[in-house]
Amino acid sequence: MLALAPVEVRTLKVAAGERGSNAHTLMREVSDVLVRHSETLRLEALESRNSSEAISAINSRTVDLAIIESVTPAYISINLFADLFPDYFLLSSLRDPFLLGLIEEAGIRSIGLRIVPIAQAEAMALKGPYLEAVKIVKGAFDGQVPLPREDLITPSL
Repeated sequence: MLALAPVEVRTLKVAAGERGSNAHTLMREVSDVLVRHSETLRLEALESRNSSEAISAINSRTVDLAIIESVTPAYISINLFADLFPDYFLLSSLRDPFLLGLIEEAGIRSIGLRIVPIAQAEAMALKGPYLEAVKIVKGAFDGQVPLPREDLITPSL
């Protein structure tokens, strides 16, 4: 009779940002997928107030993974990096009459905030290998009025 060894389940803890944030929600969804599709791996999404707290948790080894904003200075040993959400370059204006005129001329309007397309995004990506020209789809940002009002191309990190 052949006896199988018990399967060891490893749980990774991730400092996933504030509860309800996109990053925290994504990590909870990944956790749910692992429960359904892996016998050996689990993910526990822990709330963290900000990237500094997540870095502290990594440094103190109280978590195995952390969601950290790309603009946060981090002095840690990074063994793995995943780009979860791109950082978009957005040019926006609330009051500048010159920019408002250009924006309205381009047909981009919203209540309180206007986003200006960056037409040279692809050229910027050619000159800066760390940049990529990406499309932000109409209505990508939450709000009463779809923002942006149309698909637009912008540089991204």
